[in-house]
Amino acid sequence: MRVTIFVVLMLCIGLNLTGCASSSSVLSLPSYTPVGLNLTQKEININSITDTRANKSIIATITDSKGSVEHSVIMAEDLQQTFAKALQMELKSSNAILGGQNPSIVDIEIIEFSANLSGYSGQNLQGKSKLKIKIKNGDTIITKTISQPQSKYTPLPKVSAFQPFITDMLNDMVRATTRAILAAN
Repeated sequence: MRVTIFVVLMLCIGLNLTGCASSSSVLSLPSYTPVGLNLTQKEININSITDTRANKSIIATITDSKGSVEHSVIMAEDLQQTFAKALQMELKSSNAILGGQNPSIVDIEIIEFSANLSGYSGQNLQGKSKLKIKIKNGDTIITKTISQPQSKYTPLPKVSAFQPFITDMLNDMVRATTRAILAAN
């Protein structure tokens, strides 16, 4: 009887270790380093940054050849807060005056930010980011959409490949947003 229980227990443990269909990891990104884009000085008030993605917790997945999720990746920090801090740093570094007497009012919506790693060939690591920016200057409202698909090859489908890729996606999104805000008239 004890042998049977032991065998069943070992079988269950073995199935849990090898037969696990989906797992997840937490991804920490390094602090953002502003580059200073040398753009025209402008008074800016970031009124809001809203994350409207359907699934705010998962930013990346590893899928099998059939498209089934084998592994999910979540960020250690909130994407909305991480983006807000990085954007504020880049705006300051790029001659923006945060606040001021008559600032442009900026509202940002994070619509999409995700990455997927699938397979072993071609551009197997792909990501998409999309933002909607509304800039109000007096009575004029300018709306801009920034969409940046990215891809690259990674030799092994492992979670560590996401760290530099997601970091690059976020950095590109912050810099494109800074350019769009400071170029708006």
